[in-house]
Amino acid sequence: MDSSGVRVSSGNNSTLLKGYYEAKLDELESMIRDKSENFRRLEAQRNEINSKVRNLREELQLLQEPGSYVGEVVKIMGKKKILVKVHPEGKYVVDLDKNIDINKVSATARVALRNDTYTLHKILPSKVDPLVSLMRVEKVPDSTYEMIGGLEKQIK
Repeated sequence: MDSSGVRVSSGNNSTLLKGYYEAKLDELESMIRDKSENFRRLEAQRNEINSKVRNLREELQLLQEPGSYVGEVVKIMGKKKILVKVHPEGKYVVDLDKNIDINKVSATARVALRNDTYTLHKILPSKVDPLVSLMRVEKVPDSTYEMIGGLEKQIK
């Protein structure tokens, strides 16, 4: 008998306790799965943000470096020497950076030179002024002057 005077069977009591503990265990295992998934998601998010921060730091470091001179290759002098024309200043015989392949350098190529050592450190794309590229005709019109009124008045 319990304190209220109701007789409780010990077999029934153990079944109730076992059911309670199993339900509580399932609930806690579900909570652990949810927390683990949340942890993995947050860890992936942290790694992604760390990667973005690393890229931004690298970009900031590149932006803080002094600017390069832009020149045009005049002649390849040897395996590591190139004659480059820098417009306001003149022509220079410059060294080639170890990361640049001499076979990729050609005459009239645009290149970047370090401002302190004048070492060729980057090959630039061919020069196209953005305004010129906007004025380029993409499709040749198939109309003639006569089709749009002609030039008779201007010729007279």
